[in-house]
Amino acid sequence: MSKKKHVADEQKTPLFYYLALIIPAILYARTSGFGFVFHDDDTMILSGAAALQKFDFNNIFFTDAWLSKATIELYRPWQSFTYFIDYSFGQTDPKIFHIHNIIIYIAAIALVYPFLRLLRFSAEFGALLTLFYACNSLFAHDVSWIPARGDLYLSFFGLSSLLVLGRHQQTGRWFPWLPLYLFCFFMALLSKESGVSILPLSLLLMVFLKGTSSLRKPAAWLPLLLALPLLAVYLWMRKQSVAHTNDVNLNALLYNMPTIPESILKFYLPAEFSVMPMFKSWKTLGGIVLILMLGVLIFRSLKKDESGRIRSLLPMALGLFLLPLLPSLAYKPLFAGFAYDYLDHRMFFIGLGLLLLLGIMLETVSFSNNRNKSLFFLLFIGIHGFAAAWNTQHYKGFHEYYNNAIETNPRSGLALLNYSGLLRQQDKNPEQALSTINKAIALYPDSAIFYIEKVNDLFLLNRCDSLETLLPILKLDGRYAGDAWIYEGICASQRGQNELAVRAFLMARKLNPAKAEACFNIARFKRIQNDFTGAVAYLDTAISLNPAYAQAYSERGNLYGNLGRFDLALRDYQLYVQMRPDDPNGIFYRGQAYCLTGQKQLGCADLFRADQLGVAEAKDKIARFCR
Repeated sequence: MSKKKHVADEQKTPLFYYLALIIPAILYARTSGFGFVFHDDDTMILSGAAALQKFDFNNIFFTDAWLSKATIELYRPWQSFTYFIDYSFGQTDPKIFHIHNIIIYIAAIALVYPFLRLLRFSAEFGALLTLFYACNSLFAHDVSWIPARGDLYLSFFGLSSLLVLGRHQQTGRWFPWLPLYLFCFFMALLSKESGVSILPLSLLLMVFLKGTSSLRKPAAWLPLLLALPLLAVYLWMRKQSVAHTNDVNLNALLYNMPTIPESILKFYLPAEFSVMPMFKSWKTLGGIVLILMLGVLIFRSLKKDESGRIRSLLPMALGLFLLPLLPSLAYKPLFAGFAYDYLDHRMFFIGLGLLLLLGIMLETVSFSNNRNKSLFFLLFIGIHGFAAAWNTQHYKGFHEYYNNAIETNPRSGLALLNYSGLLRQQDKNPEQALSTINKAIALYPDSAIFYIEKVNDLFLLNRCDSLETLLPILKLDGRYAGDAWIYEGICASQRGQNELAVRAFLMARKLNPAKAEACFNIARFKRIQNDFTGAVAYLDTAISLNPAYAQAYSERGNLYGNLGRFDLALRDYQLYVQMRPDDPNGIFYRGQAYCLTGQKQLGCADLFRADQLGVAEAKDKIARFCR
C-alpha cells in the first residue's frame, strides 16, 4: 500500500465506529420501558418531586445527591439538574429518565474513538476498541440504573476535557481550547467527585503528547493552574451541601482492595452480574490471575516497543484506571448491617484505562493475519453485547432488582430491608414483607433498623401481641425509641386503653419532636378516634418536617375526603401520585377527587386506569361517576 493511500485510509472513519453508536441503542432500547427500582431513584426523583417541580438554583446546586440539605456525603448537582430537565418533560414518568441515560451513554461512547486516535491508535483498531467499550456487559448498570447518570456525565465531560486539552497541545492555540477545557473540567466535577482526577490525568496526557521536557516551560502549566480556582469553587459548593462522613479512611482502603481484581475480571469477561456485589474469593482470584496474564502480555509488548509509544502510553492507562477509582476505594458504606462491597456502575469512566491496556496488549498479539484478529475480537464483542442486553432485565423493576441483589449478595441487609419495605408499601403484602425482614434479623439480630421494619409489618397485620414483644428492643435505640412509644400507644388504643395511649404518644413527641414519622403515626391514632381535624394537624406538621413524605400526603388526602374538602384532597393525591406513580391506589383516590370536584373526564380516566391496574373498588366508582 502506498503511503498516500495509507494516510487516506487512516483519515476515514471506520464502519465499526458507527456500529459503536448504533448497537447500544438496540441493546438498551428495552430499558426505556423499565420502571424505577426504588434504590436511590425513588429518593432522588419520586420523593424529590417537590424540589424538581420548579427550578431553584439552591435546591439543585446546594443540596446533596438526594436533593436534601446535608443528608448524605455525595454531591451530584449536574445530575440533579438533568433530573429537573427530565421532570419538566414527563414529571415522574421513568421512560423519560431511562431514555436520557441511553442518549448520554451513546454521546460518551462517541468520544471514545477520537480519544483513542489522540493516543495514536490506528483508525480501524481504535474503532474496534470503541465498539467493544460500547457493548461491554458491565455497562448495563450505567444505562439501566437511573442514578448512574453521574458516571455517564463524568465520562462525557471527562473525555471532552481531555480531548480539548489534546487539541490545545497539538495546535498551541489557547482559544477556544483552553476555555473549553476549563468548562468541561468544572462540569466533570459537578457530575461526580471523581472528576477531580481530571487534573492528574491532564498532566499525564500532556506528558504523553509533548514529553516531560515540555513541562519545563512555565506556560505549559497554565491549563492546570487556571483549573485550580474552579476546583476551589467546587469544593466550597460541596462543603455547603453535603453531610460529612468518617467512613473514608485507610481501613476502608485496605478492605476494598479486592475491588481492583474483581472489577478487572468483570470488565474483560462477562462474569457474575450483581446490582449489589459482594467480594467473592473466586472473583478475586480470577481477577488476580487475569492481572498476571495481562502483565505478561504487556511486558512482551514493551519488549517489542521500538518507538517507545507503549512505554509512554502505559502511565496514561494505569492513571485512567486507578486515579478515578481511589475515592471509592477509601469509602466503606456502613448501613443496614452490610450493604455491598462496591458498585459496578463506577467503572464506566474508570474502564477507559482497562480499554487502553487491552489495546496495548492486542496490538502486539500475533495472528495469521489482521483479518483473523478482527474476527476473533468481533466474536468477543458479540458475547459481551449479548450479555449486556440480557443483564438489563435486572433493572426492569424493584422485584427483579432486589431478587438479583439478594441472590448474588445474600448478606446484604440493605437489599432485604429495602425489599421488605417495598413488598409492604408497593405490593401491599405485609406477610411476604415480614418473611423477608425476618431473614435480615436472622443475619443481624443486634440491628434495631430491621426490628422497626418488622413492627411496621406486624402493625398492618393487626398483630399487636407480637409487635409489643419487640418494643423493649426499640426503646433502647435512640433513633427508634419514639416509634416504639407510638406503636405502644396505637396498640393501647386498639384495646380501649386510651389513657395509656395518650401517655405513650406524649412520650413519643417528647423523644422525637422533629420526627415526621412520629407525627404521622399520631395522626393515624387520631383517625382511629375519628378526630379527623386533629389528625390533619399532625399530618401538616409531618409534611412541614419532611416535604417528601409521600404517605403523609395520601393519608391527609383521605382525611380531607372524610371532611368533605375534596379540593384539598385532590391536591394531596396529585402530589402523592407524582411521588408514587406505581401505586394504583393513589390513581384511584385521585380519580375520585377529580370526579367530586367536577372534573369528570380526568377522574374517569384515573378510575379506568385504576381498574386496569387491579384496584377492586374501582368498578363501583366507575358505575357511580362514569355512566
